[in-house]
Amino acid sequence: SRTYHGKASAMADLILPVVNQFEGPNRVEATRFITSGDVVVVEGRNLSTTKRGPVYDQRYCYIFEMREGKAVKIVEYCDTALVDRVLDWPGKGA
Repeated sequence: SRTYHGKASAMADLILPVVNQFEGPNRVEATRFITSGDVVVVEGRNLSTTKRGPVYDQRYCYIFEMREGKAVKIVEYCDTALVDRVLDWPGKGA
């Protein structure tokens, strides 16, 4: 669990280290959308396989806070035990 501030940090410290572990493109499918005012909730699942072989069968819940058509805050919920079992992170095991 960690907070990322800004697009550059999220890309460099979260997105790229994750997607570089997948065989082929990272495939995430949105399965449900719920909206209320400036809040959008998206349920999704990951359809990727890691380069080491394990399937990354992750389920997600994203909560977007919108302002003037742009996301100003994103919160993600997922199975962190699956992340720990299947993916490698800088400093893991340290």
